[in-house]
Amino acid sequence: MWKLSPEALREQPHIETVEAWCKPLFDDAATWRYSAKRLRHRKSRRGAAEAGAQDGSVARLHDHAAADGATMLTFQDITDTENVETCAARAQRGA
Repeated sequence: MWKLSPEALREQPHIETVEAWCKPLFDDAATWRYSAKRLRHRKSRRGAAEAGAQDGSVARLHDHAAADGATMLTFQDITDTENVETCAARAQRGA
């Protein structure tokens, strides 16, 4: 989804560096504010949000609290699911 090279990730870059690499795909300030907020506020509850990408794909953002107090933020590509749901809704309206 992100097309990040394994070599670059081996260096264990800071989250702000990774964000800069990913922004061309998800150039949406609200998405990154949500991500940063969830990572900074570790006592926040688990949550999820969705974001549309420049290439038309859709991602669901999840944050998970780890036992050691860290927070893991994941992006799940849900484009196919969204497309199926959109087609089903259109078909239902047309019926």
